[in-house]
Amino acid sequence: METLNKTKIRGEVSNGMICSALELGLGDDHDGIMDLNGDLKVGQDLKEIYNDIIIDLELTPNRPDCLGMYGIAREIAALTGNPLKENIEINKIKGSKELSDNLNVKIIDSDLCSRYMGTVISNVKIEESPSWLKNALISIGENPINNIVDITNYVMFELGQPLHAFDYKKVKNGKIEVRRAKKNETLVTLEGINRNLDSTMLVIADSESPMAVAGIKGGMESGISESTTSIVLESACFEGGNNRNTASKLDLKSQATLRFEKNLKPELCEVAFYRAIDLILEICGGKVSSKVEDEGGPWKDNTNLVISESRINSVLGIDSKLDIEGIFNRLRFSYKKDKGNKDDDRWTVSSPYWRPDLNIPEDLIEEIARIEGYESIPAKPLSGVIPEFNENPILDFYENLKDILVSIGFNEVINYSADSYENIKSVCPSIKDSEMIRILNPMSREVEYMKPTLKSGLIKSLNLNIRNSSENIRLFELGTSFIRSKNDELPIQKKLLTCGIIGRLEKTLWEPEREVDIYDAIGFIGSLFKELRIDYEISPINDPIFNQEKSFKIIVDKNELGVLGELSKSVLNNFEIKNQKSILIEIDVEKLFSKFIPKSEIKFAPISKYPVSNRDISFDISNNVTVNLIIETFNENPLVLESQVIDVYKDESIGLTTKSVTVRTTYGSFEKTLSGNEIDQCEKNILNSLKNKIDFQIRS
Repeated sequence: METLNKTKIRGEVSNGMICSALELGLGDDHDGIMDLNGDLKVGQDLKEIYNDIIIDLELTPNRPDCLGMYGIAREIAALTGNPLKENIEINKIKGSKELSDNLNVKIIDSDLCSRYMGTVISNVKIEESPSWLKNALISIGENPINNIVDITNYVMFELGQPLHAFDYKKVKNGKIEVRRAKKNETLVTLEGINRNLDSTMLVIADSESPMAVAGIKGGMESGISESTTSIVLESACFEGGNNRNTASKLDLKSQATLRFEKNLKPELCEVAFYRAIDLILEICGGKVSSKVEDEGGPWKDNTNLVISESRINSVLGIDSKLDIEGIFNRLRFSYKKDKGNKDDDRWTVSSPYWRPDLNIPEDLIEEIARIEGYESIPAKPLSGVIPEFNENPILDFYENLKDILVSIGFNEVINYSADSYENIKSVCPSIKDSEMIRILNPMSREVEYMKPTLKSGLIKSLNLNIRNSSENIRLFELGTSFIRSKNDELPIQKKLLTCGIIGRLEKTLWEPEREVDIYDAIGFIGSLFKELRIDYEISPINDPIFNQEKSFKIIVDKNELGVLGELSKSVLNNFEIKNQKSILIEIDVEKLFSKFIPKSEIKFAPISKYPVSNRDISFDISNNVTVNLIIETFNENPLVLESQVIDVYKDESIGLTTKSVTVRTTYGSFEKTLSGNEIDQCEKNILNSLKNKIDFQIRS
């Protein structure tokens, strides 16, 4: 802001400056000198005339009534207890026999438009709005256009109901249709952009073509211009979800959309409609020259909500009496009081036309608490009996499982339940598209499908960790998989445990640093199942996501519980893992739980008081023979207490198709000390039995 001083211009003394509205910061007009009201006094401070108080409000989405000045006034009156200065009344137009114009309104798609009101006002004079109207719009950041458009905007900001006006001469045949757009229809909107419409969008059309995108933006062709002499005034109620979707598709948000998308009540149309007519006749002149078209309905009556004093106290947790009726009066709610049982007062309240958010009794109770003041409602400790604790064995098992995995060096990860189609297919190639569950509104293609397996998420976590660390990475995830059911009911959900190992093992006293391999995974499985007290075996499988001869299934009581293996190069390439071995384990946790023996059910067997003997035998066998077969054969003998593989050796010296497996066997008896001859005979019987099953050579 600059101070004007006395100066000389072109030889003449100037004591001031004549300014436009733009130069004074009072408007956008810079074409000429700003005209002031003749009633103003010389020397009067402009602050007294053009000063305004700005209140910046943050509104919750459920209160569209507060998107109008009158709604804010209602709120302030309710909070302060002061009366409203004026009341908006419906001044309906009196019937007249001199109606020179025809208007025919038809709602074709009533699911998207519940009410449409329209009438013709003729002999209007389009000009600049009076100062009070322009100043009101400027004060809230709106640009005045002309008196008709300014009035529709003013009423929208006053009452919260959007309105629109068409040039009556541009409404072909005097017909208005509220319908979905037809295929390949277009509309040039008021800002001069040609919009491509589709059949999901609602339009206001005449007998030939669209004139406006319903509740969003009018068309340029039917807009109000200086040559307009007759208008069609529109007040309607459109479905909020469709209005929001259309505005999003066209990238055309407007003040009207902001209100319509909140599902205004159809009763509000009438109040704003007649309020706008009064202002148009007062400011623009003219007369109503057609009957009022009011299409739609019947609308459901205002929601009647029944609440009682005992229910209010129960929800708010208080015992004191509140001035319920006083609060209803301050909120301008219509109500009827009934006497309930045992002096329990009850009220039937009609939800007013400006409050679409009041739908259940609890909404009313919230209003009571808000007006009374949350700080005035006393805090009350919860009362009642503490619920009885019921054990949940499977949840306890999940926690126990996590503790075991952490104890053997794993860290837990939690991933999204969704992944991309490509990632899921890479780790689960056998799944059919019909079994996959696509999310209707995914955030991106990276999380488009619910995961039928946890493998893809864990591999991504392995990759992320190995990129940021050179240490050995051991991760696990306990989560749920989702597969579509055949009868389209709820999806089939499985609780899965997925473990991943990648990186290098650190050097120890007995082993140099090396890259992890499949035998590390087998060792982890052994540690896990030992802690869970479950007997298991592993058997080779041919799974396309794993490398051949390095993929196995986990079997308990002849039932498959899971798989483990070294991921193939194609899978690793899909997840951008280069030159790294990656081991993956996946187990059905619910099946695992069914085999799990809790500590409370463990039965201890007595220990033999006689000494035991350990013997090692090395077998040269074919690569395709599983060591489980050898172990099973040893364990079939009653004198064998335990047998286990302690070494697997491969070398060119014994042949590329052969491996050497060393089995350590513990012999013992609960009745006596076994002699050397008895152990020799036992061992001979086992080897004879094994010869009937596989070919082998004993290494010396």
